Amino acid sequence: MKFLEDIIRLHGNLAITIMVLTLLTELVLVLFLVIAFLALLLKKLLTFLMLLAVGVIRNMVASMTPLKKVLYSPLRMITVLKTTF
Repeated sequence: MKFLEDIIRLHGNLAITIMVLTLLTELVLVLFLVIAFLALLLKKLLTFLMLLAVGVIRNMVASMTPLKKVLYSPLRMITVLKTTF
């Protein structure tokens, strides 16, 4: 801390500028971390919603046709969806 006190006493404006720039840099880094965390949460949420939608569509298609066992293949389900709708 003695070193910082000497810098502030000798070069007050420069030291304040350096401190402000350091704080701004830290704020930008924290902002990037928050954005990355929110993007990860959004990815997880979208994956969950996609899987939920696939399950709902699979159940709808399985209830419309008697070929329930065949429909559990995703490729077959897409083919049936294309021909049905």
